[in-house]
Amino acid sequence: MSTSIMVAGALIILVLVLLGYYYYAYIMPKACKADTDCTAPKTCQSGSCRALPAPASNILALGATLKPGQSLTSLNKMYNATMQTDGDFVVSNTSSKEVLYSLNSYYSNKLQAGSYITMSKDPNALVIYAPSNIAEWQTPPAPLPQHSLVLGDNGSLVIQDINGTTIWTLLLPANS
Repeated sequence: MSTSIMVAGALIILVLVLLGYYYYAYIMPKACKADTDCTAPKTCQSGSCRALPAPASNILALGATLKPGQSLTSLNKMYNATMQTDGDFVVSNTSSKEVLYSLNSYYSNKLQAGSYITMSKDPNALVIYAPSNIAEWQTPPAPLPQHSLVLGDNGSLVIQDINGTTIWTLLLPANS
């Protein structure tokens, strides 16, 4: 065998080894037991770190979660409801960046950095959990088990049942 064929073979083997390392180090899901085992913006699902799915545009459905940095956006794209990395849940105008509502300001900065908000099945409510999975804040429980949080085209946040009936409303400042 010529030397050039041996060198080419060695280079091919080296490339395959490096590709395998890259796959196992960066692409293959990591094993986990909790979200804290995963690096942001990933979450632990079925024992593997997976990328967070983007929530549906303006609706947080029953069982869905907004992790830190994720937002709902109104259908007219004028408002965002964002679970911030500092633990605050805010409603803001997308063009002016004006914050219309800050849950952390309303509740004296009691929400922790890394908190997340869930349209919970148990209790039947919108709940903000600390990174330790302890409930920090919640709406009154919904009377029906099928409900979702909806960000309206006027910046309002409401919880609606499966029939579209409003069962809870976030009261925004009068000037919004």
